[in-house]
Amino acid sequence: MARLVEVSSWVFFDVLAPGAAAGAHVAMSLRSLLPGATIRSEPDRSPSGDERRPHLLHCRAAFAGASAAQAREAIETVLRDVEALAGDGTPPRALVVFREPGSGRAERAA
Repeated sequence: MARLVEVSSWVFFDVLAPGAAAGAHVAMSLRSLLPGATIRSEPDRSPSGDERRPHLLHCRAAFAGASAAQAREAIETVLRDVEALAGDGTPPRALVVFREPGSGRAERAA
């Protein structure tokens, strides 16, 4: 049975990708690499504003018993494995942009 996760434990981020399939691939990769996490995603109908990555997928993730900072650290750690999918010398197919309350945004390539 799944345990409830406190609202303060969620980390929010967006995936900017060239298309829906690429965005879904990043979200599914995170789910595969973080089997203990609850990861929700929902596409935005509006474009992201990034010409190379117009698809926008809003995501949130949490681990039962972990803080938002711990969840973000775990995501950042496995993003290194997702980044390897882009290949050497090529621009990243997608960007993961963490949404931070009141302190700007931090970007991570995938």
